[in-house]
Amino acid sequence: MNSRNVLLALSLGLVCWRGLPQDPVKTQDPPPAPAPGPAPVREPASTEPPTGAKEAEPTAKPAEGEARHAIEGVFALKRRVVDGNPDVRPGAGYVAITRGHLLVCLAGPGASRDTPLVTASVQTWEPKGQGFATEVKLGFFSDVDGELHLEPRGLRRARRIEVARGVLRVYQTDRSYLEFERVE
Repeated sequence: MNSRNVLLALSLGLVCWRGLPQDPVKTQDPPPAPAPGPAPVREPASTEPPTGAKEAEPTAKPAEGEARHAIEGVFALKRRVVDGNPDVRPGAGYVAITRGHLLVCLAGPGASRDTPLVTASVQTWEPKGQGFATEVKLGFFSDVDGELHLEPRGLRRARRIEVARGVLRVYQTDRSYLEFERVE
């Protein structure tokens, strides 16, 4: 990887970590509202009729002060599976999941050594049915030609995310996923 691409990857990582610089006089977005108190825990809509005593929803996001959700933590990329086959090309990346945000920073081999594929995003998340709903706050990715593309702010997606024995799987399709190992 040449020094230009290393500098680009480091800059992208710094942007993910620190955010984009903003002009202190002019802002594009209105100033943020004061932080509200803890939001009430909402029950996800269910299509099944209730059966007997009400049980706690296993994917419900915990309220402030409660134990964290199973997907919360910091995870390092271990492997990528495409159409059921492990990708042997090396890649690196992390996912940090907090009570309400999901931060992704990934880098992998591209079409050539000089054009790595990179992805970085900040998203909000919440449990939805058997999966999770995410909304892009800031995101970008590179294509095989090395061009950077911004993800539309507010883009919503339904995600299948599974966690078991310290391994987090983020599915792209039913047979393609990224597998991460918990580091924190």
